Amino acid sequence: MNEIETPGESGRKLTKTGMIFGTPEYMSPEQAAGKHLDHRVDVYAMGVIMYQALTGRVPYMADSLAGLALQITTGDAPPLGMLRGNLPEGLEDVIATAMERDVNERYASMDEFADALRPYQSVTESEI
Repeated sequence: MNEIETPGESGRKLTKTGMIFGTPEYMSPEQAAGKHLDHRVDVYAMGVIMYQALTGRVPYMADSLAGLALQITTGDAPPLGMLRGNLPEGLEDVIATAMERDVNERYASMDEFADALRPYQSVTESEI
């Protein structure tokens, strides 16, 4: 894991191997499982943000960090369409791809995710 020195405090690190850093509800499955991480954790987190923006809730909720990690790594999020009707056709699939549990099934980059979202950029709130 890359360690980042805290500004103004030489030798002090923001993270240590084995520590969770960030908001747990936005952790990717590989992050929750302690596996190797790459830039696709950000694709996953952006998918969660979009899910939350459209439904008013995060896809996984639990009373403990361990329960949340279990849900993220093994559970299925409620489908967007079940929580929020009247979504433009295909948008649910775009967000679901960003939130794929298998990192290799997720968008390979934020640019790829943005390309998949472009057809929805002119959709207004009244259309959702």
